[in-house]
Amino acid sequence: MQSVLRAAAPPIAASGGPIITNAQANQLENDIKDSAANLGARLNRDADALAGLAVFGARSAKSEAKKWERAWRSLEGLVSRSDAKSERMESQYALIAMRSGLYPDKDQGGLVELRVGDVWKYGTSANPEDRYSPIVLRALGLAMMVETIGTRPQVLTQERVQIIEYVQTHGRRPPGNPIYK
Repeated sequence: MQSVLRAAAPPIAASGGPIITNAQANQLENDIKDSAANLGARLNRDADALAGLAVFGARSAKSEAKKWERAWRSLEGLVSRSDAKSERMESQYALIAMRSGLYPDKDQGGLVELRVGDVWKYGTSANPEDRYSPIVLRALGLAMMVETIGTRPQVLTQERVQIIEYVQTHGRRPPGNPIYK
């Protein structure tokens, strides 16, 4: 009778813990192998994803480099034309946040947080007084500050310089400038 009771109870190791059976050991080994295989598959998937991101990142970096190259070439063209005589004067302006809060992000989409005094957009206009309605500017929480007056090539050059400097400082275009123009 005692032998039947011993067979039903799990054997006790010298350390005081239960000893597992061969079937349990085999099941544990299979579980570990399955877990390792699943982990390996996940790692391979993650490695493939990272490789894809690296390729995308390289393409993205190449694309950004091309954008910068185009921006600089365009800037050089504007500078070369800025000496041309033109009687029509224009203005280069900045739209500045007048309150802290969320503003539309025309560059990357969605909303962006700006503080009082942050630039939302750089632009040019032949008639800055008529470019934006005061009501619209007030509703958006923006104020226009004319920064440069000159010929069209001169103000376009200044606008491009401002945008490039903003990108160098902030890592992106101003929220109101979706293109380099």
